[in-house]
Formats: sequence, C-alpha cells, structure tokens
Amino acid sequence: MSEKVDLIDRLKLELASLGPLDERGLALITKEGDILYSDLPSDVEQKILLFKSSFPGLTIGSNITLTAKPRSVIVMCTSEKMLMAVQTKQSVGFTLVKLSTIAKNYADDFEKYADTARQEIKNKTRKRKSSSEVRKKPRKKKSKPTKKP
Repeated sequence: MSEKVDLIDRLKLELASLGPLDERGLALITKEGDILYSDLPSDVEQKILLFKSSFPGLTIGSNITLTAKPRSVIVMCTSEKMLMAVQTKQSVGFTLVKLSTIAKNYADDFEKYADTARQEIKNKTRKRKSSSEVRKKPRKKKSKPTKKP
C-alpha cells in the first residue's frame, strides 16, 4: 500500500507545473477501465470511461484528449497495463510533453502499481464470491390445496 501512496505523491509533485491543485486532477486507470486512484470530479471520470472500449488498443505514449473549456483532460497510456488521466488548464501540447516524460520516468512504477492493484481486485472478488457461495438454500413453497367446485 505504501508503494501506491508513494507513487501518487511523486506524480502529484511532477504535475505541480500544470497549475494549482484546484485547477488540475489525476486518475490512474487500468486498461480494463478500473479506476485505481482518482481525485477528478465524478463527471470527468464518467466522460473518461466513455472511451473504455478504446483503452486496450492504446500503446504506450498514445493518448485521448477531451476538451471541456477551460480545462482539458488527457488520458495517456503509461504502461502495458495502466493509463494516467490528467485534467488541467495548461495547453494540451505542454501537458502532453509533461505526461510523456512522466510515462518514461515512471514506467516500472506504473507496472508495479498495476500488478499490486490487480491482485487487490482479485482478492476482493474472491472474498465476495466465497461469501455469496454460503447462501441458504431457498425454501420450497408449500402447495395450497385447490378447491374443487
């Protein structure tokens, strides 16, 4: 868990050049569309997830850009398993250069983060399945006698 927090803190420091905290946001998303971390508004997350079917086709460094004036949201593929979404008021060109640099510098960290998060998701799924398997058997309905005329 501390590795995940450490990565997020380092990314936030890297993104400081994109503007004040209240003018930018960050999300880490798997290529399957699972949001692993986000401080973006929920409406922005929903807009990003509209492109979920495109995520698997993205290669490292490729991106999807959404513009909602005065901010832009850029979703960049940072590793084989991860995407990073950033919302900012900065120009798209400047932001793309910054995200490309981050993707290169943190490639191994993104892979580790994705692996750790994927394992946590699997463990949660297993726990849910095991608790749902212990259901009580449904009661059989007693048939009511029918009246004959």
